Amino acid sequence: MKRITFITCLLFAGCASQLTHIPAETETLGFDFRPYSAKGFLITPGTYQGDYDAIGMVTFIMWPEMNYSKAQRRQNTFNTDGQPSTAGYWERDVIVPDTAISNAYRQALSMGADALAHFEIRPVTKTVEHVVVLGMEVSGYAIKRK
Repeated sequence: MKRITFITCLLFAGCASQLTHIPAETETLGFDFRPYSAKGFLITPGTYQGDYDAIGMVTFIMWPEMNYSKAQRRQNTFNTDGQPSTAGYWERDVIVPDTAISNAYRQALSMGADALAHFEIRPVTKTVEHVVVLGMEVSGYAIKRK
């Protein structure tokens, strides 16, 4: 039985397709901090140079909802192995950066902070069974300026 399982695994591994194409794409992102500045809250990727009291770290991670669709392939839709989808595909909700920033801001306010220094937005991944999920992490050092 072990031999049959091993041979079956080899057959499936040998038939697995390889990634042959990744389509071109461009992205331009901009984050508007003016709504927070208007409320007296500072968000900066750098170090705050003035006097401050340290409050703590704020990290907010957002994961999209994903649903598998058995519908026929749509244009530019790929399976998790990077191959064009023929039997179905994963539909992924859009992550809105402003939502993640707003949540980090609210968390910092609830801690008594009026600024987030060392502010970063970066992609993060996790694997749910065999599917890689792309999320977003927003983090910063919460401080109270003097």
